[in-house]
This record gives sequence, C-alpha cells and structure tokens, in this order.
Amino acid sequence: MQQATGEIEFCDIEILLKDNKMENVDKLLQIIDRIGVPKGSFLRGDGLEQSVGTLEGLALYLNGTELSEEVYQNCDINYVIEKIDEVLDGCGRFYSYWEGSENTALYYYGISFGEMKQRMTSFLSEYPLCQKCKIEQIA
Repeated sequence: MQQATGEIEFCDIEILLKDNKMENVDKLLQIIDRIGVPKGSFLRGDGLEQSVGTLEGLALYLNGTELSEEVYQNCDINYVIEKIDEVLDGCGRFYSYWEGSENTALYYYGISFGEMKQRMTSFLSEYPLCQKCKIEQIA
C-alpha cells in the first residue's frame, strides 16, 4: 500500500501453505524469525492471527531540494549507503529506498532503532549530502 506521496505504507505478502497443519505453521514461523521481519508484522490464516517480527526500522530522509547544487553534483548516495553499512557493523542493514519529489528515503532494519541512529549520527553530521536529513522510526 502506498501513501499519497507514493512512499510505501505497508507490504502484504501472501504465502500459500500446501497444508495448514500446525507443524507447518510452526516451520513458517521459524523461517520468519530467521530471516527477520519488522515489528508490527503479523501472520494471518484460517483461524490464526499471530504477531511476528523483531526488527526495528529506521528511515533516513535525505533532503533533495534545499542543499546547494554543488552538493548534489559532488556527493553520491551510494557512498552514503556504503558508509552507513560500515558504521552499522551488523547491528542493522540497508533494505530499500524510495525517491520522492523532495527527498530520498533510505530504509534500514536492525535489532535497535536507537543503536542504528547513534552509530550513523557522526557520519550524517559530516557528509554534505546528509545536511538537513531527517530520521524516523518506522517499526
């Protein structure tokens, strides 16, 4: 589902089990736990609705309109993704992005929103493309 801006609001993934036996549902829950899904997710089926998800989400919104033209010409968003991945050092990782008319969102998921935010703060304050960025918790 998309917001009016075009940004993703939520995702719905349908999984068809050949057999809805509880042992198969338990295997599916183990897979979901192993691959990691955002907090607030749920598994719904015939007579079943169960909360799943342990990952916290962080959206980093890079300003796409208010920085100098020189910054946009000389900086690289791929460098931002690479450097943040380095500073996160396994406590979170880049999942996806969204490009809007006024900003670009980079989506990260990990064990702790607070830890991911703390680890990237120094880099964000130093790199010109990250000026005027916003961080929001999304899961």
